[in-house]
Amino acid sequence: MFCEKAMELIRELHRAPEGQLPAFNEDGLRQVLEEMKALYEQNQSDVNEAKSGGRSDLIPTIKFRHCSLLRNRRCTVAYLWSGLIIIKDLLLLI
Repeated sequence: MFCEKAMELIRELHRAPEGQLPAFNEDGLRQVLEEMKALYEQNQSDVNEAKSGGRSDLIPTIKFRHCSLLRNRRCTVAYLWSGLIIIKDLLLLI
């Protein structure tokens, strides 16, 4: 389903104890990036078809995929940023 892997990354952060850095989920992040690549390629194909064939019925699908891409990006950046903030706080304690 759309954005499930990205939301799971965020849930991992919330499950971690306060101030502790959870293990970096490289596999989960890779899956999110693969989903984003697939969504982007599908959108490119549909945009080209909508432009050349006058298929305006594809526009809602294109918009939905675009919103999914934006959400995946927000979740990915939040996941990485939260890890950086925790590392920064740990370094300040030294």
